[in-house]
Amino acid sequence: MLCGANAVLDKIVGGWRLAGTTTFRSGTPALAYVPSGGVGGLGSQWYNIGHSRTSRPVFVTPRVSYIGNTDGKTALEGSAGYSPCMVRASMRLPETRPNIVEIGDVPSAFSDLRFPGFSQWDFSLLKNFGLGKEGRYLQYRMEAENLFNKMNPGNPGQAITARDFGMITGQRGSPRRIMMALKLYF
Repeated sequence: MLCGANAVLDKIVGGWRLAGTTTFRSGTPALAYVPSGGVGGLGSQWYNIGHSRTSRPVFVTPRVSYIGNTDGKTALEGSAGYSPCMVRASMRLPETRPNIVEIGDVPSAFSDLRFPGFSQWDFSLLKNFGLGKEGRYLQYRMEAENLFNKMNPGNPGQAITARDFGMITGQRGSPRRIMMALKLYF
């Protein structure tokens, strides 16, 4: 009887297959810009002097730190203790007057400030249950995307004239999703 119990237990507990993938990405370098047309309509002309189609803001004098000293979840719109990733008061729009165009001195990407990174764990579990004849079996499959349901903050707004400058308003990736299926092979 003990041998029969082990065989039944082995059919239930044994033979499971596990697989998974994990994704880790560091955050991209932070940047700030003046949208095209944002400076008296001149933003679209900056590409002629190597500044692409958007212009760069100007650091204020005396210098104020542009780093918000916060993490991605604190910079999320509506979060408790909200604090932006980048400080709007640290930069201003370039001045434009007739025959004078100020070129921004904010770098195209900040070397000491990165936007939030990304991590996600995906997992799958499957088992084939034999149905007596060779080639006939029932397969159970479970797949979980974002298994630990980690919220990955998106990038904050980067246009200094926008309401959401330095504020994260969304997420990257999706919430946990679990799918289960039974498949009959005959």
